[in-house]
Amino acid sequence: MKSLLSSLAVLALLVTAGADPLAAQAIRTNTGFQANVLQPGDDGPSSQSTPLGFTINFFQKNFSSVFVNHNGNITFEGGFPDYDPEPINALSVPIIAPFWADVDTRGTGTISYGRDTVDGRPAFAVTWNAVGYYSQRTDRTNTFQVVLIDRSDTGTGNFDIEMNYDRIQWEVGEASHESGAGANGACLVGPPSCIPASAGYSNGSRAAGTSFSIAGSLVPGAFLDNSGDPLIRRTFNSTVPGRLIFPARGGQVQQSTITSLNPSSRNANSGDFELTINGSGFVSGAQVNFGGAVLTPASVTASQIVVRIGNSLIQTPGAIPVSVRQDGANSNTLNFTVASGGPVLTSLSPSSVVAGSADFDLTLSGSGFQQGAAVIFGGTLLTPASVTASTIVVRVTRNLIQTPEVIQVRVRQGNIDTPPLNFSVTTAPAPSISSLSPASAFAGSPGFDLTIAGANFQQGATVLFGSTSLTPRSVSASTIVVAVPADLIGSAGTVGVRVRQGSIDSNTATFTVTATTAPVISSLSPTSRQVNSGDFQLTITGSNFIPGAQVRFGGDATLTPASLTSTQIVVNIGNSLIQNTGDYYVTVVQNQISSNPVAFTVTAAPIVIPPITLSGGGGTVTPGGSGTATLTLPSPTPVALTGTLELNFTPNATGLPSGYVDPALQFVSGGRTLTFTIPSGATSATLPNGGAFNAGTVAGTITLVMTALQGAGASQLPSPAPSSTIQVARSAPVITPGSVKIVNTSSGLNVELQGYSTPRDVTTANFTFSASAAGRIEGNSSFSIPVSGPFASWFNLDEGRQNGSRFDVTFLFTVTGDANLIQSVSVTLTNSAGTSTAVSGGR
Repeated sequence: MKSLLSSLAVLALLVTAGADPLAAQAIRTNTGFQANVLQPGDDGPSSQSTPLGFTINFFQKNFSSVFVNHNGNITFEGGFPDYDPEPINALSVPIIAPFWADVDTRGTGTISYGRDTVDGRPAFAVTWNAVGYYSQRTDRTNTFQVVLIDRSDTGTGNFDIEMNYDRIQWEVGEASHESGAGANGACLVGPPSCIPASAGYSNGSRAAGTSFSIAGSLVPGAFLDNSGDPLIRRTFNSTVPGRLIFPARGGQVQQSTITSLNPSSRNANSGDFELTINGSGFVSGAQVNFGGAVLTPASVTASQIVVRIGNSLIQTPGAIPVSVRQDGANSNTLNFTVASGGPVLTSLSPSSVVAGSADFDLTLSGSGFQQGAAVIFGGTLLTPASVTASTIVVRVTRNLIQTPEVIQVRVRQGNIDTPPLNFSVTTAPAPSISSLSPASAFAGSPGFDLTIAGANFQQGATVLFGSTSLTPRSVSASTIVVAVPADLIGSAGTVGVRVRQGSIDSNTATFTVTATTAPVISSLSPTSRQVNSGDFQLTITGSNFIPGAQVRFGGDATLTPASLTSTQIVVNIGNSLIQNTGDYYVTVVQNQISSNPVAFTVTAAPIVIPPITLSGGGGTVTPGGSGTATLTLPSPTPVALTGTLELNFTPNATGLPSGYVDPALQFVSGGRTLTFTIPSGATSATLPNGGAFNAGTVAGTITLVMTALQGAGASQLPSPAPSSTIQVARSAPVITPGSVKIVNTSSGLNVELQGYSTPRDVTTANFTFSASAAGRIEGNSSFSIPVSGPFASWFNLDEGRQNGSRFDVTFLFTVTGDANLIQSVSVTLTNSAGTSTAVSGGR
């Protein structure tokens, strides 16, 4: 059963550890601390004392064993079954009680105890783990612990009392309150009707300084987790929430600990000073033992005490013990050193300045100064610029002398301060204004620098312009320069100007804001300019011009004048503003008031296009061949040009209607018109397909003419327009080589051929046939056939006109015998211009 209870104790500890992560760190779970378990019960102590494993000196009584009691405490001289808590200092038994109340483990929880180590030191602990309250109540549980840690390493019998808290959900058993005074482990009223838990320690003598009650003892709800200051959140001599440590040294339990003194030493007879005592566990009501004197602190916090030490207490060099006494117990002791010698401060130079003055060098004279010395100026520690044995020079910044007062100055050397000398910060003489420059401005003018002349000006002064506070650009004793923004002079009227230094204002000077009159433009010079002709200056003549006026040129540009008088403005106009022709209206605007508009005219610049030469590639062209159009200029064009070329035709052939144009006459890119470009600065045109064109096969005159030329947004077509003529000559027929063929028919054969005749006439066709080696031709082998009629009919057909002078003709011949024996034929054609070259062909 004992092992089962031990296991349950471990399990309960692990479960409750999750309740509050901060408090859970306080409980120590060393295995040795769980070696022994009290049997479940109510009020019963351990039947015999348990060895600690070391000896402790508890208020001058030595103990090496303890009794573990159910009700949240351990005792030294016997078991302690009492379940109603009492004031600790009223007990007659030595006791350490982390939580004295009516514990009942018959329903839940374990009480384990044993020996282990803490930070390498022997220790003994008792843990009340998840324990309920009388009578066998399990709805709320508490987990807490007391650990005694051997500190004989600091002195025989020395030890630490450690009280740890993880969960405190109840404070009273059902037998410790009257009916209606408590419920569910909590007191609804205080003693005697309901007696909540108590905690602390006592040696049982009831003498002063031999006991201590933890704050909140016997106070309803004070220890509970849901209170404002629960035990699980408290610390004492520890950084772990829920852990309170009470060091016992030399048989005395220290409720407080001193860690340092500041300063830790001072020269003998060096004047009153404040001593800061740093440490832990200080409480309200604490007093300071300074040697044989008991002093009341000026302030007390848990970690710091400030106490005033009178000069009479440091008359004799030597060590003075310092300790803190509270609730009848003394802390540890630290020594304060009274030194026999040190620095001596005799004078200050200067010994006073005016409040709000600039930074200055303070010279401290005396003796015994050493390198590393510092100057305390009031409450500010300053590092000297130089130190000799008799002189210290330190820089005092103006922020330390803003208010009229007397400031104490000391020299600190190590931890020794000299008696102070007084430094006076005096009231500054009132500043005065004698003049303003300028003294006026037009309403709506731009911001400006205001110069204030006067006397008694100091660094840090501000300027009140009306009710607006302005920070000066510069300050001397007699002159202040301050920037006044435009928004402060938007309306006509007067403005009071004052200089303020600290809480002192100067006399008021008047600044006048004058109403603005509308500006008037009477003339412009020049009144016009060519487009894109470069930057220039425009002179505007008129009246009522004021500083800050601006010029609007056109609808968008707002320009700042290069010079301005009341009757004339000169403004620089950039070339970018005259890129387009037209009227640009000029106005003068000042204080949001515009003048009358006056037009400035941007005129078009004359454009001179060099003469353009148009060539068709030569005076004549082979029928069915091609020509090339070219455009050249003797010098670069000043602007980019685009234009159109056109192919026209005048036929020199028979049987054609008026306006006939050979359909084959076309630019290679298609059609009889061609668009070209001439880039700015170029001397020739860029033409599609190089400007090539097909000449056709009809005799006549081809005219290449420019029909359009655009540049700089206007027509640049010369008159007369450039043109070039190319002749397609009247020539003898041309039979297409390879086109002559013999084709057998049922009655003989046909002779097929193709070609063209530029005059569009053919009068005679001549044929000479040749037989194969296997045959011969009887009769005539050559024939001359008149063909004027058929060819005239062909050329007059729409299809014939669509083909220009081209033809595709078949001649029918009747052959007696075997037509296959005819091998070839030679053909010539004759027109009005001559006879063609013979072309032969066969099967």
